[in-house]
Amino acid sequence: MDESTDHVRLETDDAPGEPPPEWVAAALAFALPFVETDWRPPASAAERTGALVRAIHDDPASDAIKRPGMEEEAWKRWRERLVRAVGHVQEGLFAAHFHAEAVANFEERIVGIFRSQHGKLADYPGTGGMFSSRALRYEYQAFLFAERRTLEYLAVAAAGFFSGAECHRIKGLKKAVRGKETATASARLIKRLDDELADFGLSAEGYKSDRDRLAHWEAVDAGYFNISRRGDQAFIKFMGYGELPEFDEEVEVGLSAELRARAQRLEQFILDVFADLGILDAGARSGDG
Repeated sequence: MDESTDHVRLETDDAPGEPPPEWVAAALAFALPFVETDWRPPASAAERTGALVRAIHDDPASDAIKRPGMEEEAWKRWRERLVRAVGHVQEGLFAAHFHAEAVANFEERIVGIFRSQHGKLADYPGTGGMFSSRALRYEYQAFLFAERRTLEYLAVAAAGFFSGAECHRIKGLKKAVRGKETATASARLIKRLDDELADFGLSAEGYKSDRDRLAHWEAVDAGYFNISRRGDQAFIKFMGYGELPEFDEEVEVGLSAELRARAQRLEQFILDVFADLGILDAGARSGDG
């Protein structure tokens, strides 16, 4: 089945290799217009996380997930649980990419409108203004939840790799895996968390992240668009609130670039965690494998 039909699942009792019956072709012709409206994750994200799933699920399995002392049927059940947990991580990551792309599409529309309209202010050099956007606000909020829930799913999957460990909060993952076998994988994972988890801006004493403020206290806004004129030139710039950075003066709009970078950071963190566990090699996690 080619890429255009990879969301379609049709079952038939015909022998493998036999031409599909006419009803299959008719069903595909009916379904494809719906399938083609669906969003697809970035190809690199799909391939890199797909390599992770295959390293666990396919035979022969990665050496890192073999459990010589475990009865075979129990091991197969454990492996399937790990595959499902990684699938949830993949879905969370794809959602983060989706919301970053939705912001980019919205920004592109705003810039297009600005470019078609700013000439109307040519005779008013001192004119400027600002406006916010519910659409952008809601996509930013959705991105925050996608980013955080992916980290929580990652905690479930990473803890599930270790016998006797269980965790559903990324902040509790270090404690959950400390001292677990293999000691090498546990130590590498703990070091990764120590070195990089703070980059995700999780709440700490005296600081509430935008995500936690949104989940527990208030409706967090992303920011607003500012329009200004200098001489005969007009400019539009996105001004971020909260934990968003001060965007470069020369960048027309910068929220989508920021969210795309965060989605990429999340993706790399996921792959690095599973490399620390020995499931992925360096080539697969860098996209070169």
